[in-house]
Amino acid sequence: MRAERSAAAARTDLDPFAPPLHSRATAERLRLAFDGLPDPYLIATAARDQTGRIVDFRCVDANRAACEQIGSDLDDVLDRDVLDLVPDIDCAALHADCVRMVDEATRTGVFVPISADIPGADGRWFDVRVSTAGDGISVTWRDVSARRGSLHEVSRSERRFRLLAENASDLVYFADAAGRATWVAPTVTRSLGWSVDELIGSVITDLVHPDDWDVVAAIREVAATGDDVIALQPGAEHPVIARMRQRDGAYRWMSVSATRVHEQGSHSNSVVVGMRDVDELVHTQRLAERGTRDDLTGLVNRLSLIERMEQLLAESRRNGDQHAVLYCDVDYFKEINDTYGHAIGDDVLRRIATRIRSSVRERDVVARLGGDEFVVVLHGVRGPGDAEIVAEKIRSAMSEPLLVDGIDLACSFSIGVAMVRPDSTPDRVLRDADAALYEAKEAGRDRTVTHRQVATGT
Repeated sequence: MRAERSAAAARTDLDPFAPPLHSRATAERLRLAFDGLPDPYLIATAARDQTGRIVDFRCVDANRAACEQIGSDLDDVLDRDVLDLVPDIDCAALHADCVRMVDEATRTGVFVPISADIPGADGRWFDVRVSTAGDGISVTWRDVSARRGSLHEVSRSERRFRLLAENASDLVYFADAAGRATWVAPTVTRSLGWSVDELIGSVITDLVHPDDWDVVAAIREVAATGDDVIALQPGAEHPVIARMRQRDGAYRWMSVSATRVHEQGSHSNSVVVGMRDVDELVHTQRLAERGTRDDLTGLVNRLSLIERMEQLLAESRRNGDQHAVLYCDVDYFKEINDTYGHAIGDDVLRRIATRIRSSVRERDVVARLGGDEFVVVLHGVRGPGDAEIVAEKIRSAMSEPLLVDGIDLACSFSIGVAMVRPDSTPDRVLRDADAALYEAKEAGRDRTVTHRQVATGT
């Protein structure tokens, strides 16, 4: 009986996926698509009293994501008041709005969906959306705390966040063992501009940007083995994102989930792939990062370096830990630019940045101040000797020739070392390290010099 009710709910209520059902296979496919959605969805019918007034909304179906978030099996969710099921969120205030929405839709045939940002019990924020579904409602919610935080970091207003949230859309499609799309949700037209007919039978992962090909490999792994790829699971804490090509040739960032399923009556497995438009979110986050990163190398820039050094000095005053700064300069870099051009010079700087980063620990800070000057902040050293060992490790890495555009280039490094003193400031420490670097260059370059004041203890 419950299976018949679930099938009926899928047939009448899943409006985004609502071609008429003519077969059990189609119903099964819609069921799987419903369960493949990364966001939780609940479907409820209106319970009315003898006068016809809506008393509450009783759950008649829920997808897998909803059951997981609620922490109950589908059987335990059915016939409960749907607005009481949403975990960690008080949706009681929406009841009257839902009643008005359903009554208006019944009377006029027109409905206006409800969308509201509601704070959760633990300080998180949720975007809750309610639409009519027959003589009832469908409810979905999404944790949008991270997006609110990202928008706040770049002084975005809540109105802009609302625009971002309401323009987000989901895309779901089925693919066979060869990766060919066998069913595509109509929302693909809104999200990427393609029509369903254009994509049926095609390998949709071919639309993934070449630089994001690891996402395609992960989807194929799910298809081939059925093993979970954690980042591809619906609702993953750190989801995979990839750029998808739109019909006009441009690319949009989408978060991706993938699950292997076995459709009833089929001899092979399918993959349900869900995609969510996160294009504006990605660009917002990158805008926030742009002010702290060097455009050429991706390393920390001067502004962010000073902020991190200030934090480090404050910690040093509290706990007495020692830290060191290495001021690095590429010897005779101007000759490389003059001889081979700035394009080659820029490539050399990018490769140098990679070598420095690989020579230090993850917790150490590597920054580019401009030109051929780099700074490394070493966390937690025992003294100048530790800093000098790391400096020599960097110089050793730099002694290996760089092959750039078919040209073998030999580079050397001059490095100045200064210890971070609790009573100092970021500018003072950098001046000390720069003074030591100047001594290294005066002494013939290609060497490490430690600032004398620190080395002698004066």
